[in-house]
Amino acid sequence: MDGSIVIAEAHNKQRLDQVLSARFPDFSRSRLQTLIRSGHITVNGNKVKPSYVVRQGDRVEYHIAESEPMEIQPQDIPLDVIYEDDHIMVINKPAGMVVHPGAGNTSGTVANALLFHTGLSAMPGQTLRPGIVHRLDKDTSGLLVLAKTTESHAGLSRAFANREVTKTYIAVCKGTGLARSFYVENRLIRSSSNRLKFTGRRGEGRHALTFFAVAAQAHGMTLCLARPKTGRTHQIRVHLSEMGHPIIGDDLYGGRVSGKIYAGLHRQALHAYRIVFVHPVTGKELVFESPPPQDMMDFIVRVFGHGFMDAVEEAGLLLDQSGALHG
Repeated sequence: MDGSIVIAEAHNKQRLDQVLSARFPDFSRSRLQTLIRSGHITVNGNKVKPSYVVRQGDRVEYHIAESEPMEIQPQDIPLDVIYEDDHIMVINKPAGMVVHPGAGNTSGTVANALLFHTGLSAMPGQTLRPGIVHRLDKDTSGLLVLAKTTESHAGLSRAFANREVTKTYIAVCKGTGLARSFYVENRLIRSSSNRLKFTGRRGEGRHALTFFAVAAQAHGMTLCLARPKTGRTHQIRVHLSEMGHPIIGDDLYGGRVSGKIYAGLHRQALHAYRIVFVHPVTGKELVFESPPPQDMMDFIVRVFGHGFMDAVEEAGLLLDQSGALHG
């Protein structure tokens, strides 16, 4: 992986290793520091220390070799296919399934299953992310769009980069009293105290914006919709947690729970419920919806009742309005 970045004003006078941690969240800080010391990452053509303080306009060049296997193998893993044509697929990813191989997850991923499903020896995209244009956390369920051709991969990647894809999530979080609709906007960066987590409390990192609308409140919990305008790692989870309303079942961000009412829910109560985008080849607008899977559905019904989807639809209208007002 070779490339370069120019330091923006937002990162002026920050440590080089901190800036790179925000830029490359899949890399540990220690690995980035090793790459800087070895000269695989330079500033303005010069070898520097990890503690080097960057200035706006500095050019950071990186030459990072893949430390993971360069190929992944097709695996006969069932996929819940919502839609498929010659160019794209839309699947309903179950909780517990990783999207693409990475550290500690070299098999059993969506990417492995996709290669088997298509019967193709290769897919467009990075070596370890064939067909992948966006992702969901391992324990988040829901709709995922996949590319089957180079043309569709390029088109979908542009659409996500330009924020032309509308994703809506259903979440259940701790506590009540949230505004009927609101948004959270900050900058997210990997936590210095726990490398598995991200935080917006340091005021550093990459811009993150999420719109929320409350659908229902009961039993000290809130059912809400979340519509991320940006696509940062753990974005919805961090935004709710740092408001004091972590997602139920999200142990990493303070959502650990116990009791009969949570029976059968063994992951965070977060589901990618709706996605709207323009087909990268035909130009037709596509809209897909998928209700929460059984474990999350049973939990939501116990807490909020069988008519919760009516409240979800009303909350969706609020999201449309708040997004339009924000521009």
